[in-house]
Amino acid sequence: MNIVVIGLATIIVVLVSYLIYIYYAIGNAVLTKAVNLKNGGTIIQNASLNNIGISTSSYSLWVYVNQMSAATNLFQVSVSGKAPYFSLDLNTSSTLSFTATDGTGATPVLSNSKSYDITANFPTQKWVHVFINIDNNKYFDFYINGKLVKSVSYPNQITINSKTTNLAIGKNSTSDIIVAKFQRFIYIMSPDKVWSEYMKGNGIFVPPYNANITVTKNNQVVKYMSLFNSQM
Repeated sequence: MNIVVIGLATIIVVLVSYLIYIYYAIGNAVLTKAVNLKNGGTIIQNASLNNIGISTSSYSLWVYVNQMSAATNLFQVSVSGKAPYFSLDLNTSSTLSFTATDGTGATPVLSNSKSYDITANFPTQKWVHVFINIDNNKYFDFYINGKLVKSVSYPNQITINSKTTNLAIGKNSTSDIIVAKFQRFIYIMSPDKVWSEYMKGNGIFVPPYNANITVTKNNQVVKYMSLFNSQM
């Protein structure tokens, strides 16, 4: 009897663990390793997007701006022919902005769009990590290189059509910009997890790190020594 119960319990635990693994593994896939937007970008169809209609998600991408030829859409979540629900854009003045759009039911209406400037000085000719937390399709946190730079809220909760929504990276772009390690998660991340995601790098670039020793006496620094610096 005890052996049967233990056996059934073990099977249930394994099955639940497997289902959790499948749920997160599919939902948190790297959607693209690297794409140069000057070739027009790429579109990820609805069938490849797990739970696109959920209200809580996050996006992680690495961006390398070599040369801007025009305002560029880095990525957008949208139904073909409709205004994007979410759109991340970079203009020729190096302003990175995010636009959210609500609508009637799950059909976004352009007049309801609200844009938020994330930074007015987006770096060029260096790898930059951008991370966006979307909570309840209403609250947005924006991180640059692992650090929170802005938090905003949209007036309403945005409803996304889960059956026809696609994700476009660099739609109609002609700029020489590389987007690498584009990931979508089906949950939001805490600040320390976002930092960890940044520190992982993108397979091409690894963030610099160093180690130092600081000796203090009476809360005053009396000696400082650098052990190593990864940029050296």
